Amino acid sequence: PAPGAPRPQEQSARQQAEAALLPQIELNPAAADSKGQDALVRAAGPPAPGDIRLQLAQDKVAPRLLNVVVDPAREAARLAADKAHGRSPLVGETPVIKPASGGLFGGLL
Repeated sequence: PAPGAPRPQEQSARQQAEAALLPQIELNPAAADSKGQDALVRAAGPPAPGDIRLQLAQDKVAPRLLNVVVDPAREAARLAADKAHGRSPLVGETPVIKPASGGLFGGLL
């Protein structure tokens, strides 16, 4: 190697992470994903749209989510009903727990 060039036996941080998470790629870069990896990707659902960051910025979703507490029991029931009827879980209102008005700091938090 040339002076100052990276040593061939040393790996970048990215390569080290890939080797730790996906050892079969380290051994055989052309290896196909395992059945478990395929199942995990399928279970994750459809990929996010390419412009998801733009959509979130336009919808201003993040600020609304910061002060929201989802009602877990009602949300579980809604998701079960959506699944039973073949509806997307992305459609409909998410049930939330509304904080009591006032409070210790008068609603500042």
